[in-house]
Formats: sequence, structure tokens, C-alpha cells
Amino acid sequence: MAAPLSVCSKEEQRGVIFLLSEGVTGAEIHRRLSAEYRDRALPRRSVYEWIEKFQHGRTSVKDEESAGRPSTPTILKLVMVLHMTYNMLGFRKVCAGWFPKQLTEEQKNNRVAICQRLLDRYANEGEAFLTRRFTGDETWVHHFAPESKRQSMERKHPGSPVKKKFKSQPSARKVMLAIFSDSQVVLLEHYLERGTTVKSVGYSEMLSTELKPAIRTTRRSLLFSGVLLLHDNARTHTAIHTLQTLVKLGFTVLEHPA
Repeated sequence: MAAPLSVCSKEEQRGVIFLLSEGVTGAEIHRRLSAEYRDRALPRRSVYEWIEKFQHGRTSVKDEESAGRPSTPTILKLVMVLHMTYNMLGFRKVCAGWFPKQLTEEQKNNRVAICQRLLDRYANEGEAFLTRRFTGDETWVHHFAPESKRQSMERKHPGSPVKKKFKSQPSARKVMLAIFSDSQVVLLEHYLERGTTVKSVGYSEMLSTELKPAIRTTRRSLLFSGVLLLHDNARTHTAIHTLQTLVKLGFTVLEHPA
């Protein structure tokens, strides 16, 4: 059990300094010690002196005697110091967060700039900006037809065993789905042939022969006020052929950050 704050020794505080000295500044260590030990905390000067000692290879937290080798802290003392560091000072073990990609500073700044321009546009145009916008994306989907509850019904004698119905598992077959929607409805669901992926020519043809007619049917006013398309920066979307098709259709592509 850790000692009460009122009787915590200088050695224990030095142990805290030893554990924090690799990644925390001296001013921050002193602030944390003062918050925990109050008037019994080591002075700022002592904190900096012990940080320097530990950085030069010192491992003992006890004062050196006039002769003989320096003594080392006991296991109980180390356990107590660890307990104070991780619990009393608010430290805890956490796993590194997972991110799909590491962005450079330039990419981060670019994301902020693009988002700000979109916000400014919304501030100027209001809800009209949102009603003109629709989003397009692609995803893999598994296709299988699970048996419905009604389809599994059959006549049985009271003494007959009950038929078991197990959870259906998606088959290995999958197809690429391209979907376009706005804030109100799904405008288009396009399933590609099995074994194919989205390419520039096919994507451009889909925009011309399927998406534009779908907009004309469900949101005809967009063709007059101007269509704002938001899709990512995939090569299919940024290919020259696709860009030329978008110009011909009169669609405006919104910026998409990396």
C-alpha cells in the first residue's frame, strides 16, 4: 500500500522524477509534484538537478554517502513509485490509435483549407448549397439470398423434431456497387458485372447514361440550379476522361481532402 501524501519522502518524489524525466519537462514535473505533495513537494531547483543526474546515468534515488557505493531503492519503494505515477498523477496505459494513412503537414493543412472553403460556401449559399450536393462512392458487397421465415415453414407432426435454421453466412461471391445519393434519396445504385471494378470509361458512361437520367427523374431542378458532385480522389474519379465527361454534363466537383 502506498504511503499517505503527508509522509511521502524525498526519495519517492525522486523516483517519480526518474520515471518522468525522459519525456516530460522539468517545469511540468514540478507542477505535478506540487499538485500531489503541496508544501512537501521538492523545490523546482531540486527537480532540475535530479533530472540532470538521471540523464547522466544516475539510477539511485537516495543521497550518496561519504563512502561506498550508492544504495538502490527497494522493490517496495519502486512499486509504490509506480503506483503514484500511474494512478495519483493520472497516467494510464493506452494503445496507439490506428489510422489508415499518415498525413504530412502539407496534407493536414490542405484538409483544413478545403474544409474551411466548404464552410464558407455554406455560409454564403445556405441550405441551397446542401440541396444541390450529392455524393458518389463505390464499395464491395456480398450477394446471397437468405431464406425467409415464411419460406422455412412446413407442416410437422407434434412429435417430429423442430427444423433448425442457422444464421446464413455471406458467400464468397461479391460485386462492386456504385451508389449516388443526396440528402433526401438514393439516386442510383449500379452493380458492376462480377469480377470487374470501376474504370474511367465505365464510370463516365455511368454518369452520362444512368446518373443524369436519374437526376432528371427524381431531382430535375438540380439540372438547372447546378449539380455539385462529391466523390473521393480515386484515379477513376480524377482521370482525364472522367473530368471531360463531368464538364460536358455540367457537373461541378467539390473539393475532397486527401
